[in-house]
Amino acid sequence: MSRQSVVRMSAVNISVHPHPDGVYEQLVRHLHRKRIVRAIHGNRSGLVTQVWRSTDKELPGVYGVITTFVDFDKEGPWFDLATAEAASEDELNKVEVPDNLRPDMKQCHFILDEKNHVISFVMDPAKGGMSANLMEKFLERVFSDPSVLSKFGRVSVHIVHPERSVDELFNLPKIREVFIRANRPNVGDYDGNPFKHLKEWMSDQNVNTFEQKITADESDMQPSEETINLARVADENGFVTVAGRDNFNQAIKLSTKDSAPLVEQDNYNPKTTTQMDALYFLARRIAESITRRRRGN
Repeated sequence: MSRQSVVRMSAVNISVHPHPDGVYEQLVRHLHRKRIVRAIHGNRSGLVTQVWRSTDKELPGVYGVITTFVDFDKEGPWFDLATAEAASEDELNKVEVPDNLRPDMKQCHFILDEKNHVISFVMDPAKGGMSANLMEKFLERVFSDPSVLSKFGRVSVHIVHPERSVDELFNLPKIREVFIRANRPNVGDYDGNPFKHLKEWMSDQNVNTFEQKITADESDMQPSEETINLARVADENGFVTVAGRDNFNQAIKLSTKDSAPLVEQDNYNPKTTTQMDALYFLARRIAESITRRRRGN
C-alpha cells in the first residue's frame, strides 16, 4: 500500500480598493517581480519566488511559492561547538559565505483565489508552511512596501476563520457589550447578506473603516440577527469582540482575533495525485466555505 501524504491549508482574505478585474493577480505578480523581502518571525524572512497562472477553472488566479530563509549577521559573533566557546579569529577567517546566499531554505505553496480574493496556503512547518498568524504578518509587511502602496493603495489582510466563529462569540450566556470593526469589503461579496450595500455606503462617504459599539448597562443584551450578520461581515474584514459573563458569572471578553483559523486537511497518494492537485482540492473546499457564508446560506 502506498504511503499517504497529509496536507493542511489555512487562508487569509485580502482586499484592494478599487479592485478592477485582474487586480489581485497583478498584486501577487508585483510582489514576485519586485522581490520584496520581509521578516516573518525571528530571523526568518521570505519573498514570493514563483508564480504560475491557475489552470483550475473553478479557481481562477495563480499558484505560487513563498520562499523563506534564515537571515543573519555574518559579522556577528560565532560559536564553536567543539570548544563550547566563541569562535576564534583563525576559525572565522576560514568562513566564506557569499552575500547572496542564505541558509535553511523552505518553500510555502499558496493559491490565490482571485474571485474570492483569498490566499490559501500550506500551514505545516515540515512542508515549508506558515501558521495563519505568520502569513498574515508577512503579507501585511510586504503589502506595506512603498511600491505596493503607490500602485495598489492600502491592502488589508485578515485570517479566515471557521463559519462557526462568530456564533461562538454570541453564545456567551450574558452579553453586555458588542464591538464591531470592519474595513471596507469588496462589492458583491455579500449579495446574500443584509449588509451587501455596506461597501457602497462606505465608499460613497470615502470611509475605509466602520465601527459599531452597543452596550447594555444592567439587563442582558439580546443581539439581533442584523447585528450578528454585520459581525459576520466584520469577521472577514476586521474583528468582533463580545464582552459579558460566562456560566460561572465570571466577566469574560471574546474576540475573533483569538479565534482559531479555518483549517482544511486531506490525505493523498503522491503516486496518483500531484501536490498541486491536492492543494487545489483543499483550496476549492475553502472557497466553498467562504462563498456559502457570504451568501448567508
